[in-house]
Amino acid sequence: MHKDYLAKLCKTTAFTFTILSSLVANAKDYEIKRLDAATIFYQGSIVEGSFQALLAHLTPETTTLRVRCGGGNAEEAMLIGNQIIDQNLSLVVDGYCMSSCANYLFLAARKKSLLVDSVLGFHGAVSLKNSEDLRAQFEL
Repeated sequence: MHKDYLAKLCKTTAFTFTILSSLVANAKDYEIKRLDAATIFYQGSIVEGSFQALLAHLTPETTTLRVRCGGGNAEEAMLIGNQIIDQNLSLVVDGYCMSSCANYLFLAARKKSLLVDSVLGFHGAVSLKNSEDLRAQFEL
């Protein structure tokens, strides 16, 4: 019975990840909007320019970043992660936070939470072994 349960759990997890991945693959853009004085909502992929666009929405009153994000550009995600640290933002996952969202945004937040039925998906990170530009940019 234990093996059957594990097999079913693995199949269900794989199916869920496949569905979310297809949704993420179809997400070509992002949307940023203010939900209230303290909360910004970021929805979509992390692409070149995401950091600057998010920065334009952040104010000193912003305390929470709410995300529904399939990941994307690792360098942009690292920049957003640094901003989360610098501004001490809390992070709320609303639906899903996958790939570079989980690796860099979720881990950067001191206070983090997932709404009911939300999914957090980690996988391998960017290799900095042969990237002197990245090392210099992020002071590694």
